[in-house]
Amino acid sequence: MNMGKCRFAALAGVIVLVGGADRASSAPRPAALAKALALTSSKTPESRLFRAKTLLKLSRYREAYKTLSKLRKKLPHLNDYIYMMKGHALVGMKRYRAAALAFHVAAASKASNHVDEARKQQALALMRARRYAAAGAILRKLLKSYPEHQERPQIELQIAISKLKRRRKRQAAAALQKIWLEHPASKAAEKARALLKKRKLKPPPPTPAQLLERAYRLRRAKRYDQALKQLRQVARHRRFADKARFH
Repeated sequence: MNMGKCRFAALAGVIVLVGGADRASSAPRPAALAKALALTSSKTPESRLFRAKTLLKLSRYREAYKTLSKLRKKLPHLNDYIYMMKGHALVGMKRYRAAALAFHVAAASKASNHVDEARKQQALALMRARRYAAAGAILRKLLKSYPEHQERPQIELQIAISKLKRRRKRQAAAALQKIWLEHPASKAAEKARALLKKRKLKPPPPTPAQLLERAYRLRRAKRYDQALKQLRQVARHRRFADKARFH
């Protein structure tokens, strides 16, 4: 079997297992996973990779890590996948610094297909290891490399949290408010607003122009009720400003 076929076979096994993981209704159940594990052969490196993925799904992190550690030399063309999985296994084992290193290797692997995801996971592992400055630096670099990243609001939220953990309250407050203004339809915006309230942070009040732009963003996201509410707030703000100007 040539390298292309090896890669396809390995990925096919992983895709079959992961295939509805993001949909709760179709996610593999533990009993089904255990049955799949029992039926999985360990004769080939590809089947061992599939087995490791199944072990991860079953939260059997040590076994998964042990299996993956023996595959690096067997499947060098899949180094990025193997180190991503090793990173997740190490996170499950609460070895966060080692996990961050594994994700770093996944991102740095030749022809890696997981550069952005590996960097994000590396930063999250560093956050859990309480290395907030390093985590924030990686996330900022990630957004610089991928300005249109589909998870930008969530990544910006983690950057803000890293500042908050380092007691840089003023910077954190500004970053959280920026998320609320620029990504108003995201879950990150809700969490940012909740954090501002919970930590009693007081960022500079947004300008009418910023609030107006927020209303436009809500409208583009088809959040019409929220957009209308924001527009009314802007109108009230301007009326008050006009009254103050003439008194």
